Amino acid sequence: MIWEGAIDRTEFWFDVRQDVLIAGYHGTDQASVTRSKTNGFSPSQKPRDWLGHGVYFWTDHHLAWYWARKYYGKSAAVLRATLLLGYCVDLDNVDRFANVIRNTLKRLQSESIRNLGGMPQHQGDEHCLDCLVLNHVCKSTVPEVDSLMMTFSRGTPVCDGTQLRDQTHKQICVSHCPECVHEGRP
Repeated sequence: MIWEGAIDRTEFWFDVRQDVLIAGYHGTDQASVTRSKTNGFSPSQKPRDWLGHGVYFWTDHHLAWYWARKYYGKSAAVLRATLLLGYCVDLDNVDRFANVIRNTLKRLQSESIRNLGGMPQHQGDEHCLDCLVLNHVCKSTVPEVDSLMMTFSRGTPVCDGTQLRDQTHKQICVSHCPECVHEGRP
């Protein structure tokens, strides 16, 4: 859900478009492969998506296969696509976007108190608050955000005393730019 009253489109201006091409791997099922090749990718609209609404890609095809098998079993498939990042919110460098994220959250909180009575909360792997805030960040920048990416540090340490984890991965969410996703192939 996008609360139009919470959007201020003058808060952040991108100074450069990232004309960087990255291979992305989209975990899905066999039926979606045909639909994606015919009609393009279908963006996720779940209220718990970690990086907001959009089409999700892994940068590692092994992880895309792991995820696809976990959710689709024997009908799992992975599509490879070439992604043009465009106007990208790189949350690995969150300091650049910290003020727009903080201000968006403040606006959403005040709007929520007036209209809805509360903000969504995280529960386990459901990142409802992140999804809401990042959806609004995407709409409040000028021009609109094309993609978001972030490294997620998950799992257990690979050895004692290290912060390196066995399930660390980078995901990319293409939120706005259909031309940013070029022809995919299985």
